Amino acid sequence: FSSTYSNIEDQSSTLWKRQKYDLMQEFQSRSPLPVPISTFLHCFRFLKFVCVTAVQLCSCKKKLKEVQPEADEHDRVKIALLESECRRNYLDSIKEAESAD
Repeated sequence: FSSTYSNIEDQSSTLWKRQKYDLMQEFQSRSPLPVPISTFLHCFRFLKFVCVTAVQLCSCKKKLKEVQPEADEHDRVKIALLESECRRNYLDSIKEAESAD
């Protein structure tokens, strides 16, 4: 009987803590204003979300441009030569593997 009582007590304590957490989350997410006026609060929150998201996107694009500077013509030629050499080496390795089989 004692173990059953302690199990029920532990489960009830856990359940109570979970329900208390859920209730606190509900009150935190609710608007403090009454229903007709809360529409303005929701509009404000939506506009704030849109503005913050737009600022974050702009700052990400700016950081991306800073990280990836434009390559000049000399760099582009070097990259094209490297790509063609890698392609040639890959095709040669495939031909060698086929001839070995």
